[in-house]
Amino acid sequence: YGDWLPRASIVISNGGYGSINAALKDGVPLIVAGVGEDKQEGAARVVFAKCGINLQTSTPSEQQIKRSVIEILEDPGYLQRARWIQADYASHDALALIKAEVNALCLPNECPLKEGGITSGKDVSLLRV
Repeated sequence: YGDWLPRASIVISNGGYGSINAALKDGVPLIVAGVGEDKQEGAARVVFAKCGINLQTSTPSEQQIKRSVIEILEDPGYLQRARWIQADYASHDALALIKAEVNALCLPNECPLKEGGITSGKDVSLLRV
C-alpha cells in the first residue's frame, strides 16, 4: 500500500477494517462492496463519516462501480472528509495512548510498560496474560 495508496484518488475495497484504515490513513475516499464478517459495520462507518460509498453487495456491477467513482470524483466532499480523517489519525500516537492507559491501570511498580514502553505493535503482546 505504501507506494501507491497515497497517490490514489479512490480505493475500491471489500470493506474490511484493514483496507478502510489504510485508505483513510492516506486521506483516500472509498467505495466499499462487502457484506460478510465486519464489512457491514465498516461500510456503515464509511457512510456515516461521508468519506465513501457503500454498494451494499459483495458482487457489485460494473455500472454500480462506475456511478460511485463518478460521484466521488465529482463531489469534493468525499475527499475533504477523507483528508480530515487523515489529519485526525495523524494527530494521535496510538502506542503512546495505549501505554498511558495501561500504566494508569497498573499498580505501582507492577507495570511491564513503565520501563521501556511500547515501541512497536509486537510490544503490545506484553499485555497478554
